[in-house]
Amino acid sequence: MKGDVPMSKRDITALVVKKQGECEIQVLKDTLKSYQNIVEGYIETVTFEMRDTLYVAICNEEGRLKGMPYNLSIAGKHLVGPVMFVRVDGENFASLTADDIKHLKNMFNLE
Repeated sequence: MKGDVPMSKRDITALVVKKQGECEIQVLKDTLKSYQNIVEGYIETVTFEMRDTLYVAICNEEGRLKGMPYNLSIAGKHLVGPVMFVRVDGENFASLTADDIKHLKNMFNLE
């Protein structure tokens, strides 16, 4: 995906895992460009369910080709490079809650 396509006119809260085991909470614009900046390139998404809630992991679509290091695994998929987590709200991405962040950190053994 290319460009600065606005997803909405709001900020969203995401959990960003820059490298394996280390994470930070970031508030960013809900735009494709913001997501591309986080994952350092074109985005790829992996949707998964946890506690009756849909989440999406956003990673670099070309991460393997670029030789980015392994980060984490979801549903049998090994994700490389920076990964960010957000909620799914219909066809849109949405902010994580404090409870979501807690459970994601526990699920992926993040600090």
